[in-house]
Amino acid sequence: MSTKNGRLDVVAVEIRDVLGAKEFRLEPGQINVLEGRNGTGKSTALAALQAALGGGSLAKLARVDPAGAETEPEVVLVIEGQGNETYRVERTGEKVRVRARVGDTAAFEDVGKPQGWLSSLFDGSGSNPVRFLTAPDKERALLLLEALPLKFDRSALLAEMEIAPAEIRPVPAGLHPLEEISLIRQSVFDTRTGVNRDQKSAASSADQLRRNLPAVIPTANGTEVEAATARVTELSASFARDEQRAESALAQALTEARSEHDQAEARIRAEHKEAVRTKRAAHDALAAELRAAVERQIAEEVAAIEAQVEALREETNGKLESVATVLGAAQDEANRDRAAADRGLASLHEQLAQAKETLAVLRERAEGGAKARALAEQANEFDAQVDRLSAESERLTKALVALDAHRRRLAENLPIPGLSIEDRVIRVNGIEFGQLNTAQRVGIAVQVSCLRAQGQRLPVVFVDGAEALDREHFEALVSALKANGVQAFVGRVADHDLTVQVA
Repeated sequence: MSTKNGRLDVVAVEIRDVLGAKEFRLEPGQINVLEGRNGTGKSTALAALQAALGGGSLAKLARVDPAGAETEPEVVLVIEGQGNETYRVERTGEKVRVRARVGDTAAFEDVGKPQGWLSSLFDGSGSNPVRFLTAPDKERALLLLEALPLKFDRSALLAEMEIAPAEIRPVPAGLHPLEEISLIRQSVFDTRTGVNRDQKSAASSADQLRRNLPAVIPTANGTEVEAATARVTELSASFARDEQRAESALAQALTEARSEHDQAEARIRAEHKEAVRTKRAAHDALAAELRAAVERQIAEEVAAIEAQVEALREETNGKLESVATVLGAAQDEANRDRAAADRGLASLHEQLAQAKETLAVLRERAEGGAKARALAEQANEFDAQVDRLSAESERLTKALVALDAHRRRLAENLPIPGLSIEDRVIRVNGIEFGQLNTAQRVGIAVQVSCLRAQGQRLPVVFVDGAEALDREHFEALVSALKANGVQAFVGRVADHDLTVQVA
């Protein structure tokens, strides 16, 4: 058996013992509107049709018999294509059977893997706008993205943005173009945010550095510092030499004076001792010669000798005092010489202190100038960084403008005006899907189902709850379903028994 690849349509529906319907028959056209009060079978028919095509058990849809008898729900569909292509779908309870017409005959044969065959024809997940309306935001966005086939050349977009692929974060494979564009935009936007933050920080740093700079930055004075350093070194060496020379001269003068004093004192004491010894020897000799004869003369001579000795002692003491005077004079002269040397050293020390002060000022000025120039250079570097970051921010802004323009051009081909999807959140003209009014949400849900159905061999759409639309929007819905070429089954609550309008 072979099957063709043309479009298929449901041409006959039989429902037995499903929910509130004991038996229901319908020969559907393109647009089939089921209207009636709640409980008249409208939703039953739609649920049975969806279960028959989309899979799953009918057991939970079994009709409750008033007499308490067990019932087995059953749905039979006849699906036709071009020529003699005809299929019969029979679903009862847990089972499904699909048979295909054999050629031009009246015979039918079973289709293998019937539910898989049905799934290849019919988009069960997207055929019901109600599912789109009630789905969580992330799932709803996926349903919409799957229904929006777009041609997208990522390399062309990056070239248009003048952005290298390495400049954006890795984008997972298999994403919808709108999602991929959103991720690319977020990556570039985050990069620009970081660049702007760095630019602001660099500008603030440059401003803070300039606040700490002197009004006039000292010029470099390395020659003056070198000259002052040499002058201090020279004066320090001269001061040390003169101080050492003065100390040596004083020590030498004192040494020489003490040496002369000691020598003179030793000589005088030796002469005194020798004179005393001579006089006493003469006395002893004379006394020995005269003692015996003239004791009185001895005494007189002794007195005379003692007088002479006393005179000699006074003479010796005079000489010692003279030597001491000479020593004092020498010491005074040495002290005067040292005082003169000290005055010279004081002058030299004052010059050295002034030279050191001058050197300190020059060094401080040199260090201040070097620091100020370093701060100025650093501030200039921050300014250059600000310029670079500003240019980079402008480049990224132009890239975002180019991306937004590219996205707008893609959006022009979308069936829903003003549509955008960012982070799996659907917006229409900037308004989140959940904040749209009921008519707008239902209209978008139907559009999405139509878009999904258009790619299927059995493009069937189910719309339950259409009573939420006013007359104008309902007519717009029917027109949209017709324009999209899908086969639609629409359920709508009305204040009358169940009716079926086929168009």
